[in-house]
Amino acid sequence: MSEFSIYPLYGPQSFPAEGSANFGIELAFPNDERTTFEKAVLFPLAGLVPAGAAHNYALGEATKALAGARFTLARDYLEDRVTRDQAMALTQKYSLVSEESALPPAALV
Repeated sequence: MSEFSIYPLYGPQSFPAEGSANFGIELAFPNDERTTFEKAVLFPLAGLVPAGAAHNYALGEATKALAGARFTLARDYLEDRVTRDQAMALTQKYSLVSEESALPPAALV
């Protein structure tokens, strides 16, 4: 349907759309099939060495626990509990990202 071809990132459809997209990966690639496909196809396409896949996956798992910090800080910023500069500094600290990566989306500036 054309009415669902574009929707605002922070709109009511975002939550189910993101959830179904993430769940779709598990449906398409059950068990270790995703890892096998990524090593054989995606890593070479991205210029990554497939032998480093285990390290990349371990890093991804380790940083998952940090994801909630960004949402908490975004809420605090939108509710005027922290300034933009404070939110950026705290995002860098708790999400382990660069200054550039800590910048808020253009919609929030």
